[in-house]
Amino acid sequence: MIPLRDLGRLRRLAHQQVPARGPAGHVRRSIYLWNAVRQHRLLRPMLEAPAGTVLHALVRDRPDVLGFFRAPYISAGWDAQRRVDAVRAHAAVLDTMPPLAFDLDHGIELMDLPEIGPDWHVVIDKPWWFHREGLLVFNIFRANVRLFSLAFSLSRGDDGLEAVIGGIQGRNLPAVLDAYKVVTKTAHGYRIRDFIIDLFRLYASAIGVVRVRAVDDANRHHRSAYFGADTGRVLPMNYDEVWGDRGGRREDGFFLLPQHSVRRTGAEIPARKRAMYRERYAMMDRMEERVKAAWRSAQAVPRAEAE
Repeated sequence: MIPLRDLGRLRRLAHQQVPARGPAGHVRRSIYLWNAVRQHRLLRPMLEAPAGTVLHALVRDRPDVLGFFRAPYISAGWDAQRRVDAVRAHAAVLDTMPPLAFDLDHGIELMDLPEIGPDWHVVIDKPWWFHREGLLVFNIFRANVRLFSLAFSLSRGDDGLEAVIGGIQGRNLPAVLDAYKVVTKTAHGYRIRDFIIDLFRLYASAIGVVRVRAVDDANRHHRSAYFGADTGRVLPMNYDEVWGDRGGRREDGFFLLPQHSVRRTGAEIPARKRAMYRERYAMMDRMEERVKAAWRSAQAVPRAEAE
């Protein structure tokens, strides 16, 4: 028998997830609620999470995660049990990593990027629009404008901490391509998408991650049947190409990324570009030490919602 308190929370979830009005909306909402009640056993650990835990705060402040019994999370290939387990595992990790257990309106100003420019910096936050791709987001900002983001989730296995990347995304803003060109110029030929992946790997290593996986293109959450029949449409950035370019190896619906960026040797680099690559690698070596230092002193601060 489902407790009345849980039934009330699932009813509120149904209204949130199916806000349509009229008779048709009422029918769809009733069907949604019926399915949520049927999945109560699966959702019970989230609904009954002890006060003071990250999972309790997550369900309280972002109840749409309860909707993962039906909606996709990270991989379109995951079933409901796997999705709920991933949320619980992520929250359990954050219980042991206080700097990341910050409120939804906070974020970590991890480090400045003076190599790129005086107003460039890295921010870790939890924007709601990425919640199906990862409950933490690693971003490159210019001033208060989010320019490129990588969404991920954490879990702990027998062999250590794992990061799973569910999405990577740029912005469609006026003059954003000019901003991306700044990165390519100042970061010694890096495309911004490659730069953020390699920066993230430095960060993942600093927090003790032993394995980084990234969802492949066929299994990104946008491909889920939950969104209807058009699951084969062309989406911005082919994830297979993105992860393959950074040395990823395909593995069961994901790409396993090397913990550190793969560096080309002198013989693999055209002579005219060797100086550029030397500067790039030296820059990343310096950033590795700065990321480690930044993580040791990381503290979340309130952040107004940025563009």
